[in-house]
Amino acid sequence: MRRNALARIGELETAECDISHEMERPRCLYKERARLATQYKKIMSERRALKDWLHANRAALEYMDSDKGANLKKWLDGFIGAVRKAQ
Repeated sequence: MRRNALARIGELETAECDISHEMERPRCLYKERARLATQYKKIMSERRALKDWLHANRAALEYMDSDKGANLKKWLDGFIGAVRKAQ
């Protein structure tokens, strides 16, 4: 989950840079600048939401990446397997 969020943040930062370069063009018309500004706002909102999610879940993500988290994942896999087998 963390890797997906970080990858998406990287994509959004690239898109942000592309939009900035488009707006810097000398012949960028008002209508096009307005469209780019709308895209920029959406990108920045999504990026902020992802960064906030990463910050809020940092402790849980670090725990799951640790050895204890790996053991918990194995135990949960075994538990879920036992429940499915019992059903």
